[in-house]
Amino acid sequence: MNHGFFQIFSDKNIAPRELTDLLVAVGWEPPLAERDDTETFLAKRGEALARAYFIAYARDEKDRLVGFVSVARGFAEFVELLLVHPKVQRRGVGGSLLAAVAQHFHGRPFYVTPFKDQQDYFIRQGFKIARRPMTVLFHPNGMKPLAPTPETQESLPR
Repeated sequence: MNHGFFQIFSDKNIAPRELTDLLVAVGWEPPLAERDDTETFLAKRGEALARAYFIAYARDEKDRLVGFVSVARGFAEFVELLLVHPKVQRRGVGGSLLAAVAQHFHGRPFYVTPFKDQQDYFIRQGFKIARRPMTVLFHPNGMKPLAPTPETQESLPR
């Protein structure tokens, strides 16, 4: 699907390094140069891409990866990752990626658990708030806990 300066694809023709570069650009991972195990890390990311249930991605006119969405499948389809390069945000890339998900899973609901500051974006994309709201929790599983943000600090039990 062509959308002006970008095009949407739903095959798995993505290099692990370019997905990693997109994750770095949005601030979710440190640069590869800071890793000691680059080749092992990229091999594992490639395996994860190959196993992905559904992915769609956006490339600009110079064939650069500018957006990515992945969907996991369990008892329901779940958007696990939606990324848009900061230089092209607010230009329709994220909405077009979600539209590709909606088209692929036509007639079946799919879910997302966004960060609170992103909730309005997903509502504008047609998502609804569940009648019974959820709180997303995680288990650090041996990882050093992160310091809470001011927003989460307010919601912590006293």
